[in-house]
Amino acid sequence: MTEVNRIKEIRLLSEEVMQMIVQDHYETHPLLLKRAIELLSQVVFDFSILESDEMCDKEELLKGTLAKMKIAHNAVYTGIGDKDEAIS
Repeated sequence: MTEVNRIKEIRLLSEEVMQMIVQDHYETHPLLLKRAIELLSQVVFDFSILESDEMCDKEELLKGTLAKMKIAHNAVYTGIGDKDEAIS
């Protein structure tokens, strides 16, 4: 997967998470929500590294960032209708 495709997927997953959480009827287990917040914070941190002058393996950092975003997405959608199945 290219860098641009990884970033696009992170953006799509982020948008889905935002849309789900702002709904009035949204409820999930507090520990799942806590885990999602932790992972989303790590995603922001990763992007801050990508945008800084710090030395890093950009490809590996984006792979890890995308993985964190997928896990956060799955935590937010656990138990919610047709999104109950985890994405891979």
